[in-house]
Amino acid sequence: MTETTRFAYAGARMQSRYGDRLSAATWSQFERISDFARLVQTVRGTPLAPWVSDFTADTGVHRIERGLRARFRHEIGELAAWVPDRWAAAVQWFAFAPDLAAVAHVRHGRTVHDWMDEDPVIHALAGDQRADDEGLAQLMRMVNADDDRAVFDRWLEAWRTRWPREGRSSDHRVQAVYRQLRALLFTQGGAVRVRNAAETELRRAFRRHAREPAGVLAYLGLLYIQFTRLRAALVRARLLELSVAA
Repeated sequence: MTETTRFAYAGARMQSRYGDRLSAATWSQFERISDFARLVQTVRGTPLAPWVSDFTADTGVHRIERGLRARFRHEIGELAAWVPDRWAAAVQWFAFAPDLAAVAHVRHGRTVHDWMDEDPVIHALAGDQRADDEGLAQLMRMVNADDDRAVFDRWLEAWRTRWPREGRSSDHRVQAVYRQLRALLFTQGGAVRVRNAAETELRRAFRRHAREPAGVLAYLGLLYIQFTRLRAALVRARLLELSVAA
């Protein structure tokens, strides 16, 4: 395939997934359900079913985290295989976005919790073993670096070095999407107002530029929002049940 054809192919695949996005009403429904088992069953009735396929009524919070992170990485891996080869590394680097808080935790010498050892990426970051994956190896070097720059800033810098130059107009659109992504990632999914504003702009960018780099980056942001919203709903329901049981 030519590069143009690969972007067209990736755009078609992303648009198909985008067409399955959940409505605001469905997200509100998720957020109102406090029974974890019921919530999992409800999610299984939507296009997000693969995200909870391995969850049961007694799945713990740490297992929820590991499962959702693994699914996020899987989705990123699929997208990296769809886009032109020059953009694959940039797409794949985004798979670490949900791990940045844990990376910063490790970077500052804080306690490595049991759940971190159970997550393959966090376990690698917390340990001293050699990483076979080059992206993970670079992230490990970032964690162990001597300078005091925030892990998040250094991760962003490494991400941007992976972006191929495409020409002035395309690069301008990419930068516009990047500004939304940076605002979104800085909140770590916690600020609803920022998230909603970023989502509106990312959806607009994706609809306009689905078959070019700006659309790919917008889709990454939308996928991250989906991950954080689902994680929040599931973890909340599980913690509510645990608090009642206690």
